[in-house]
Amino acid sequence: MRSTGRLRRYVRAAVLIVPAVAVAAGVMTSAAASDSSVTSTVAQQAVTPADQFLGVSCPADRFCMGVGWYIPADGVKRPLAETWDGSAWHITFPLAPSPAPASVLQTVSCTSRTACLAVGGVLTLLDGVMAGRLRNGFALVRPPGHHAEPERAMGFCLFNNVAIGAAYLRARYHLERILVVDWDVHHGNGTQHAFARDPGVLYVSTHRYPFYPGTGALDEVGDADGAGYTVNIPFPGGVGDAEYLEAFHTVIEPIALQYAPQLVLISAGFDPHRRDPLGGMRVTEAGFAAMARSLIDVAERVAAGRCVAVLEGGYDLNAIRNSAAVVLDELSGAGGPLPPPPAPSCARPILDAVRAAQRHFWKFV
Repeated sequence: MRSTGRLRRYVRAAVLIVPAVAVAAGVMTSAAASDSSVTSTVAQQAVTPADQFLGVSCPADRFCMGVGWYIPADGVKRPLAETWDGSAWHITFPLAPSPAPASVLQTVSCTSRTACLAVGGVLTLLDGVMAGRLRNGFALVRPPGHHAEPERAMGFCLFNNVAIGAAYLRARYHLERILVVDWDVHHGNGTQHAFARDPGVLYVSTHRYPFYPGTGALDEVGDADGAGYTVNIPFPGGVGDAEYLEAFHTVIEPIALQYAPQLVLISAGFDPHRRDPLGGMRVTEAGFAAMARSLIDVAERVAAGRCVAVLEGGYDLNAIRNSAAVVLDELSGAGGPLPPPPAPSCARPILDAVRAAQRHFWKFV
């Protein structure tokens, strides 16, 4: 197990987090673009592995960004909601029967400036890679971004860091082909929607389905000129390294090499980790290392090594720490031999369906 000291050492010594810079004008839009306070109401009690989140669609109005149901280990289904009161967003996770006593709730605040700093860190890292000062990198930023839509924040995401990064690469560096691979346990609805009609960005997602935010079905393949440039791999709960690695080796790598991206972006959420209290998946550090190595190999073969990971979700600090460390190992070239994928994998029916949905756009062996 890697210590936090080792992780900090990587951050200082290698390619990684860059603090704040201003976000380029015209690249970023969101409902949270003002500097008004963003307030989250979070439970003080620890979330246990038996707790669950079940996401459902929310009416697209100004009073609600997203709503779902939170089921603590006691089995009582309770509402989760993100609401706008006219001046601030409130994200509520009641751990007691609604209405929850004030004693079990704690309010923490940040401003949209923090989200701007996260985006700015990603853009600065991309500048370093494109200028050749860095070969690759990992932006360890918060808040995450892949749920944020162009017009509104959603799912703890204020600005879509990766989508803004891809748009920035297109606008500033005139890249024609960017690969975004999102391995967060939740589907990146914001990133998919941002580029659904754009063949210049190939969006690939592995995620639990059905699950929050409700998007990411395998027949969502893009629209108009972007048809075939959205690839969704919707897994049931409980899958782990074997299924993820089969997806990478038999679907994602063949498509990526045919696309030949000029830069690879990774939405690196670590909530598929087996320790994560919300994700319900069984991926290990070895699995994340193998997924990272797969995408780094793609970047080495067709993108001059340009590969940038951006932190997304994750709700267990040990899982985030240890998984980020192995991804950093891979990016720095310090990763050792990987164990063979565990067997057997139960992914074949799902991956056959994905290949069938994509057969008009890509070739598979």
